[in-house]
Amino acid sequence: MKEKSRAEAEFPCSEIGETTARYLLALLDLDRGEKRTTQAALARAVGVSAPTALEMVRRLRARGLVEDDALALTREGTSTALVLVSRRDAARRWTHEVLGLEESDARAEAEHLALHGSPTLGRKLTAWRRTAAG
Repeated sequence: MKEKSRAEAEFPCSEIGETTARYLLALLDLDRGEKRTTQAALARAVGVSAPTALEMVRRLRARGLVEDDALALTREGTSTALVLVSRRDAARRWTHEVLGLEESDARAEAEHLALHGSPTLGRKLTAWRRTAAG
């Protein structure tokens, strides 16, 4: 396995794309539920077929983000997903409170920003949320 750069270690989301981010968020959200996470549930959550979800799970396993023996995030996968959740929550709050979007629109925009926004935007949003809460 290749050694991570300092930037990758400090900012776990800096090297992942939108699709990977969608799967990580879905796996984290599904894991918080009461039922065991299944491939079918994951496929439904991200809006793809079961074979497509299986192929992505294989890729996530190869990257060390999903456990080899279970449909669960590894420590690194969880860390990355939690950063994404933090960005999504900060973006939801910012789009609702600052921009004045209705809650449903704010959630949709927040999801988009969490998946497509740069690491710099993510850090700025989470920093804003901390100062706004304080």
